[in-house]
Amino acid sequence: MRITLPTNACDDIHNFIHSFVNNESLYQLVNAFGGQYKSTNATANLKYLLRFSDCWDYRGSTRARTEHDENARWLVGKESFTDNQIMHLKKAKKDLGLVDNATPKRNEYDYIWVLGGAKLSCLLRTKLAKKIYDGLNCRPRKLSLLGSSRPINDSERRATDTYAQGADTEFDLFVAAHNSIFSHCDSTVKMGKRDNTHSSWIIMEFEDGTSVLSAPSTDPKRRRANSLDTYLFFMKQYNVQPKSTILLVTSEIYVPYQHLEAFRSVVLPNNVEIETVGFPSEWGGELQGMNSDENYLQEIRSAIQSLNRLVDSIS
Repeated sequence: MRITLPTNACDDIHNFIHSFVNNESLYQLVNAFGGQYKSTNATANLKYLLRFSDCWDYRGSTRARTEHDENARWLVGKESFTDNQIMHLKKAKKDLGLVDNATPKRNEYDYIWVLGGAKLSCLLRTKLAKKIYDGLNCRPRKLSLLGSSRPINDSERRATDTYAQGADTEFDLFVAAHNSIFSHCDSTVKMGKRDNTHSSWIIMEFEDGTSVLSAPSTDPKRRRANSLDTYLFFMKQYNVQPKSTILLVTSEIYVPYQHLEAFRSVVLPNNVEIETVGFPSEWGGELQGMNSDENYLQEIRSAIQSLNRLVDSIS
C-alpha cells in the first residue's frame, strides 16, 4: 500500500493519521527495533511512535553537527542493523512514501516551489522542477527556487563546487542551478534589509517567469530563515490566493515530512492545495549521499514528529 498524503481537505487528515500509524510495514519495522504498539486509538499509537522513534535520531549526536553548529543530515554516522531490520525498512520506506514519488498527479499548477537543501539538492531539485515544468499543460504563474542565506558548509563543498564554485550561501547555489538548467535570460534583482544577515532578503526575477528567493527569517535575532519562512515570504510577495495549487519539489526521502509540514503551516491557514514530489536518490549518487538506512529511519522519525505537530494543531 502507498499512503496518499492529504492535499487540502481537513476531512482527509484523520484518515491519513489512521492509515499512517496502522500501516503494517511501519508496525513491523517498529517490532524489528524492539518496539510494539497496537492500540485501537490512532492518536495513542502516534504518541507511542513519537517516543519510540527517538532511537532513530541519528542527527542528535555531536558528530552530525556542522562548523555552523547545525544538525546535518549528511553527517549521520554508520550504524549496525540486522538483516531483519533492513528488510522491514525497505518495505516501510516504500509504503510510507519515502521513495518513488517523483511524478506529480496533476498536469497544471498555479505555483511551483523548489526547496533549498544541502550539497546537490538545489541543483537536482531544480532539475526535477524543470522536467515537470516542461511537461505541464500550461505554465504556472511562477516557478520559484526558495532559498535562504544559509552558509555553505565545508563538508558540502565537494558537491556544491561541481555546479556553484565558491558559493557562499544557499541562494548562490540556486542562482547557479537556475543558470545551469534554465535558458539564459535577463533578470532583475530586489533586495531588502541588508543590515542583518538573517533579516535581509533578495528576489531575483527572470523574464521567463521563474525566480530565485533568499527569504528573511521571522525570528532574525535567533536564527536564519527556515522552510516555513520561505513559504510565508513567497505567499506575501506574490499575493497567493485561497484555492491556489502549489507543487512542492524536494528530495524523495523528505517528501512525507516536507509535505506534512507544509500542510500544517501553509495549507490549513491559507486554504491552498499542496502536492509534494522529490527527485530520485539515484540522481545524486555517492556525491549527494543522504540515502543510507540511517537517513531513511531518521526521516521516518521526522514524518512521525511532523504528524504529531499536525495532530496537536487541530486538536
